[in-house]
Amino acid sequence: MNELKSVALSLHIIHQLYSAGSWCDEEIIQKIFYLSQTIGKIHLDYHFILYKHGMTSFDLRYDLATVRTDGLTELVVSRHGYSPRIIVTGAGRIFVNKFPKTVLKNHDAIAKIVYLFGKRGITELERVGVAVMIASKHAEATTREKIAVLTALQPHLSITDAVSATVEVNNLRKLYQ
Repeated sequence: MNELKSVALSLHIIHQLYSAGSWCDEEIIQKIFYLSQTIGKIHLDYHFILYKHGMTSFDLRYDLATVRTDGLTELVVSRHGYSPRIIVTGAGRIFVNKFPKTVLKNHDAIAKIVYLFGKRGITELERVGVAVMIASKHAEATTREKIAVLTALQPHLSITDAVSATVEVNNLRKLYQ
């Protein structure tokens, strides 16, 4: 996908997340984009690594700063001490509207991702994202083995949360195959 179409699709995802009630800060966007690429099969071409708090793309971080500099998004600072939300500006929505075929082609996949994950908090998105990465890298492993890898990589997770994330990802993989 060319860079402009990718930017338009990225902005569309951010706008859909915000419209669905997501907090929509950078960390949530990072996790949603990872899930969009891996589960939703949306081609955004970001490379993700397991970083401090789950799956992270430094290319995406750069692109988020670039679209903000270009006036296509803006930060909205909360009075409650939370991280700032990223929202798509009017100029950003106009830009997205220049790529209707790209948006339409990915509409159903985006809608599913937003429906499944849009209102979740960062800690839940972190564990599901890491569980997806584990399921991809250890496709032949048993559920028990995947849980063991998840708790080894994310030692702050409770066994209950690790089991829940792993079972959810196993079910999602069946749905999206």
